[in-house]
Amino acid sequence: MKKIVLFMLSALLALGLAGCASEMTPQASPSPMMTTAAPTTQAPTVGPTLAPTIAPETTASAMMPTGAPSSPSAADMASEMTDEEALTAAEKVSTEVARLSEIDEATTVVVGDTALIGVSFDAQYQGEMTTRIKDMVADRAKTADSRIQNVWVTADPDLLERVRAIWEQRDGGSAIADITDEFQEIVNRLMPQG
Repeated sequence: MKKIVLFMLSALLALGLAGCASEMTPQASPSPMMTTAAPTTQAPTVGPTLAPTIAPETTASAMMPTGAPSSPSAADMASEMTDEEALTAAEKVSTEVARLSEIDEATTVVVGDTALIGVSFDAQYQGEMTTRIKDMVADRAKTADSRIQNVWVTADPDLLERVRAIWEQRDGGSAIADITDEFQEIVNRLMPQG
């Protein structure tokens, strides 16, 4: 009798485990490069969407690259837009970014397909640079000009002043070639070390 009860319990246990195992399907683990997009006010899209790749923050007011976090070469940076187109794109991006409620002022320099954006926060905003704000700034920049593929954002006061100085040079008539070294130096400084 004990053997029959033990056999039946073993059979039930085996069936239960087999049933659980068949219900379990391996889930693909998310790629470390995928992030969840923050809620936006844009129209819903059909199918899954991915947020831009975000580099780890290196400072409290760090920036973010979107797309591949690579350092553009001087030739690549100069080949995407003419000097005049880059100025126009930078003005559009600054205007769009400044419309965000958290942002008081935005200064943008565009070289090639890369936008370098320095922001200062609205006095009522008590936070600091967050991934959500970086995503919103990058979205606005790419909406303002579809040729922009890489976006670097900073709220660091020293870097913001350097971005403003580059913008003043460009606005004063300097060609992209005249500001490429300073632009590249700031982008390199904002890139995550590793």
